[in-house]
Amino acid sequence: MKGHKIFFTTILSATVLGSCASTQSQIIAENNGVIQYQSRCANHSATKEENLANSSHDMLLSTKAPKYPIKAARKRIEGYTKLEYDISPEGKPININVIEAYPSDVFNAAAIESFSGWRYKPQASSCQSIQLDFKLE
Repeated sequence: MKGHKIFFTTILSATVLGSCASTQSQIIAENNGVIQYQSRCANHSATKEENLANSSHDMLLSTKAPKYPIKAARKRIEGYTKLEYDISPEGKPININVIEAYPSDVFNAAAIESFSGWRYKPQASSCQSIQLDFKLE
């Protein structure tokens, strides 16, 4: 990608919604290319996300930048993937589940692979969410 700068930005948003069982994501809605998948944690409340975003950010120890999918970069496609997850007692993201994506499936694999390498302070927590934005500049 000579001559192109690739920027990766994240918007941290977290919410604790109680315990949840792992399920496979199923598409529940599609609107203007935004795909919403079934959440295993129920609906994420914007108010709770805003209130807990700072505490989740404070728990973050390290991140791993994702690899921008080559096909998306060539076609100049930008988008995002929103994930829900739990944090293990060791501080690893587990039970990662895609709950929203734009465009569908373009960035999901890169987001999950990258986010799996993130680390939080060792403290178990459940049903949090994060949005990983993929932007070319």
